[in-house]
Amino acid sequence: MTTNDSKRLATLKSLIDIGKSQGYVVRAEAAAMLSAELLNEEQVADVLATIDDMGMFVVDDPPTAKELAAMKTPSVSATPTPAVAPPSLGPAIGAPIVVLKVGAEGGEIRRIAQELATGWRYRYSMFDQSDPLCIRA
Repeated sequence: MTTNDSKRLATLKSLIDIGKSQGYVVRAEAAAMLSAELLNEEQVADVLATIDDMGMFVVDDPPTAKELAAMKTPSVSATPTPAVAPPSLGPAIGAPIVVLKVGAEGGEIRRIAQELATGWRYRYSMFDQSDPLCIRA
């Protein structure tokens, strides 16, 4: 790893640390930090997009405490959701109908609808000629 690579890595780590501690990164401040180490604006935009994907907000101006609280998403509960049995579909009223068929070289996909006493049921079937055992319904 060259000295420039080490500097870039240190800059990225410090930017991520700032984002984690504040919950956000100000775009202009991040661009100023990164432009010294990165070559162009496209690379800076890629890094900011990655930071945003990591769950840290990239903002134009520092948010107020109230705005920051509104931006944060609620935490996910570790309590598992109880399993619920699916409702009974009821008896079929009509025959299955192919409502969409898309074919191309090597196979096809079909969307199939069937009227039941409780509504409509949809399913798909796929035929792949590259694998003779791959037929799903």
